[in-house]
Amino acid sequence: MNIVKVLFFLFFIFLTAIPGAHAQSGDEIENLKKEIESLKKNQREILKELDALKKRARRVPPLRRRPPLPQNVVLSVKGKPYKGNENAKLTLIEFSDYQCPFCARHVKNTLPRLEEKYIRTGKLKYVFRDFPIPQLHPQAPKAHEAANCAGRQNQYWKFHDILFQNRSSLPLSQLKKFAQTLNLDMAKFNKCLDSGETAAEVGEDRAEGQKAAVRGTPTFFLGYTAPNGGDVKSIDRIVGAHPYARFKAAIDSLLAKKK
Repeated sequence: MNIVKVLFFLFFIFLTAIPGAHAQSGDEIENLKKEIESLKKNQREILKELDALKKRARRVPPLRRRPPLPQNVVLSVKGKPYKGNENAKLTLIEFSDYQCPFCARHVKNTLPRLEEKYIRTGKLKYVFRDFPIPQLHPQAPKAHEAANCAGRQNQYWKFHDILFQNRSSLPLSQLKKFAQTLNLDMAKFNKCLDSGETAAEVGEDRAEGQKAAVRGTPTFFLGYTAPNGGDVKSIDRIVGAHPYARFKAAIDSLLAKKK
């Protein structure tokens, strides 16, 4: 029973059940008929819209499922900036974006605890890889280049920290001011940054991250350190700015095992 039939039924009950209802004036009955006709018209329009929506929905292509994550991911660490013991049992590789708010949260809340517990104690080598996302953060690629330029003067990690502390605005002029605060050789730094000397390094990191199906930042890969700075095979992938406990559980699990 549709809504119009229900209304007719109630109208009939109303007329038969209430004394004197049949004595209503012709105008009143005519007005009720008009209201019912209006409801019927509205119902037809609603049904028409629903039918159009159904037809439109049938034309929308189904959502593509993302391909499965690649197995046996192997990542290069040679020549990449790192913290900790070069020969630590484990290596944690981070793909990051200097303007990413989740990356900044990790640097502020989780990285200090990892440094205290694992990096400074020689259990974990922490490697940073560039993965700027220019579609979201247009200033990020140049910021990554600037960090690598600072790294050529042995100030990578200090520059890294400054960038995350100021991630909301990183124009070229500001990047050069950061370099001045670290007393870098500004002639060398400006030449490096203005000429794009480290752009290829940033591009190589992005390409390797894309090959490993890095789809957002931060993304981490944890594995055993290879001898002589060799490539690292990922055993665990951690996507996002997870709490310290997530990293602790993964690291402790591998530390407890033999290679």
